[in-house]
Amino acid sequence: MPREKIKFALRMSPETQRLVKEMYPRDNCRTQNEFIEKAIRFYSGCVSGQDACEFLPAALTDALRSTVHDSEGRVCRLLFKLAVELDTPATSGSPLSLCAGRTPPAWATTAPPAGRTCSPATLRKLQRR
Repeated sequence: MPREKIKFALRMSPETQRLVKEMYPRDNCRTQNEFIEKAIRFYSGCVSGQDACEFLPAALTDALRSTVHDSEGRVCRLLFKLAVELDTPATSGSPLSLCAGRTPPAWATTAPPAGRTCSPATLRKLQRR
């Protein structure tokens, strides 16, 4: 924060002033002025929408990243299972019997991504190729 500061009058409700007096030590601010300045910078960043990760708590950011990563893993596994299903000859009772006789797409003939596992039945289907 810059050393040179501008002095101006600020009006706030008694409740807000009480809240500032309560909260500034918790935020490790030395003065109420520092707390108010940080609050204004935080709110300005939220309103502008830039660098949202700076303003989100670290725990929330980690939880969002973890959820996205887990979802990505599930989608990869399901796509791989679907690709194997499309590549195997369809049986008469299969809902995929409409796809029988079609050439599978190129992505359907590849192994699962590194670090991903598949069921023993899927492995047997892949070994029959």
